[in-house]
Amino acid sequence: FVKLSNSPSKSDIKHVNGKRTITIWGNIDLKKISPKDVVTKVSEKFQSTENVEISYAGQPVESGKIFGNVGSAALVAVLGVYIIISLVFNSFYQPFIILLAIPFGLVGIAFAAITHSAPMSMFAGIALVGLTGVIVNDAIVMVHTIKELGNGKLNDKIIVDGAVSRLRPILLTTITTILGVFPSAYGIGGMDPFVAQMCLFLGYGLMFGTLIILFLIPVLFGIIENIPGLKKAETLLDS
Repeated sequence: FVKLSNSPSKSDIKHVNGKRTITIWGNIDLKKISPKDVVTKVSEKFQSTENVEISYAGQPVESGKIFGNVGSAALVAVLGVYIIISLVFNSFYQPFIILLAIPFGLVGIAFAAITHSAPMSMFAGIALVGLTGVIVNDAIVMVHTIKELGNGKLNDKIIVDGAVSRLRPILLTTITTILGVFPSAYGIGGMDPFVAQMCLFLGYGLMFGTLIILFLIPVLFGIIENIPGLKKAETLLDS
């Protein structure tokens, strides 16, 4: 019914916004070079002219769009978290203790990026959002327990007792989460480069952030509670 034969055909001419376009694409070995470095090297050697316009797309461009407004978005998010926690705890300084745990999660993400040669992409941003929620929750549990034990009067013994009482639940939460994400991060049972990168950042960020919570928050609690005039100022604001 059908007879096959080879014959020349017209080439496919693609257009973008009415302009004739040639698209060049390829995969990148992330262990040797990042997409951002590729765009930088290509843009230095090949530049747009009056007759030819060169534009870039893909992961580096999308990551730039995402991280372009991340500063203002992060500021709004942190401000919202501070307002909610301050209303719940009826305190203007205790939310600072909780929020100080977030930057230490960034240390874990930076450590994972450096040791595994992973680029800071939009998946790192997604991992940071999830990491922030877990770290803030652990910090709230720690601060709330210390406040409940003190019943308005805190000293070093009460702070230590509160930290010790929350040691096991916080460690169990962290360990189970890390054990859940690390198989995907290292491709055990199957490898997806995007999911692996996100799980890698989340696991190491949670590891560093939790260790800091267990030690930093009780220390900060003890330091801030002993600042002269701070409790009096807060009492005046409440009244």
